[in-house]
Amino acid sequence: MNYPNLIEKIKAIPPSIIRCCDYHRNYFIRLQNDTGYYLHFYQHLLKLAKKQLRDKNEKHAVIWDFGCGQGLFGATASLSGWKKTGLIDINPHCVENAEKIITHLKLNEVYFECGDENNLQELALKTGTPEVIISTDVIEHVYEIHTFLNRLKKVAPEATLIFTTGAIAENPLRAKPMKRLQIADELHKTDVLQTADGNPYAGQPFLQVRLAIIETVDTANQIEAKDKTELAKRTRGMNKKDVQKATIAFLQNQVFPEELKHPTNTCDPISSSWTERLLTKKEYAEAFKNSDYSVTFHSGYYNDVTSTGLKKMVLKTMNFLLKVFPMPQYSASLIMVAQPLKK
Repeated sequence: MNYPNLIEKIKAIPPSIIRCCDYHRNYFIRLQNDTGYYLHFYQHLLKLAKKQLRDKNEKHAVIWDFGCGQGLFGATASLSGWKKTGLIDINPHCVENAEKIITHLKLNEVYFECGDENNLQELALKTGTPEVIISTDVIEHVYEIHTFLNRLKKVAPEATLIFTTGAIAENPLRAKPMKRLQIADELHKTDVLQTADGNPYAGQPFLQVRLAIIETVDTANQIEAKDKTELAKRTRGMNKKDVQKATIAFLQNQVFPEELKHPTNTCDPISSSWTERLLTKKEYAEAFKNSDYSVTFHSGYYNDVTSTGLKKMVLKTMNFLLKVFPMPQYSASLIMVAQPLKK
């Protein structure tokens, strides 16, 4: 594939084709500005994906992008020669925008589905069963990883899973800004564009949302105010359904749920999406093992492609050191390649 040519093609796409809102249009412009880096990273992921194929020939294989966003990875996979590419995202605007971009690039055998892991069967009807499922910057938002992996395995029991995440607990360069974001979401305010459509609590901090959910359960006002505050604090990381269960349990036995051990990880109670949840390599390894997958870890790249000046030199040095001393937990993104265990 001619990457310089693809870079120019993507940069030439008029942002005006994205009509849903300024947020998605501006996000696409940011992607265009860093197209060289993203395509470099996507090429690396596709090389890892190709290694998982029995005949090492992507022209015979189906690949999916779970959480496709604007569809640039899907476009890269299609242009790299994969037989069929499936794109799925829970956000209808993302799916609409990805379709427009793929159409603009005049790519064939690319199929779309709007939804989450519960809608994968519909995508499989369009593409066939995938040999590889790739998901970039999604797993850190998944509410229950075990349930998520089991649903992927049900639809594609032999597929290799490749996940990337920049939310790496061991990496202080990545963890520090994400902790700040988590604290902001939990205690101050949230981005109204980062939650479920029709969320009556959009923009409110998650702690306040959980307190409101507790109030809707405790209709008889049986729980004292100080206990409601403590219950809201103790349910950090729970979605609406689980906050309701915890409240009912407290009404029955006056026992608070155990609070999250991580000091800042938090979750949108309405959308069930974690705010850049920070997990360690060990925690990810255990999650995959519990769902009968083996996993290997690989380093991603700091953006030394479109960065400039001293920053570019520093990032190049960091990427070089990660090649010499393979410590993926200190890279810009942790890449996880998971294979289903044979029974």
